[in-house]
Amino acid sequence: MGGGAAGLSDRDYLASKRVRVALQGHQPIMAAAQAVHDTLKALREGVQPRDLKGVPSADFMAKATRDADYKEWTKEFLSG
Repeated sequence: MGGGAAGLSDRDYLASKRVRVALQGHQPIMAAAQAVHDTLKALREGVQPRDLKGVPSADFMAKATRDADYKEWTKEFLSG
């Protein structure tokens, strides 16, 4: 699935060009859409939020969203 130049799927080539993020297709977005659908469906069917499967931990979310950086930026902005 997907297309594009052959070099766009060559990790060594991408690394040589200093590429740090390469989605390589729509699969990550498709997986996220499926996860949202499954979660909302489970909630609609009565599953309690605490009982949902596949929900990341608070620690993971803090790291993924750069929570510490955001808090520091907010502190700097509000005190500046």
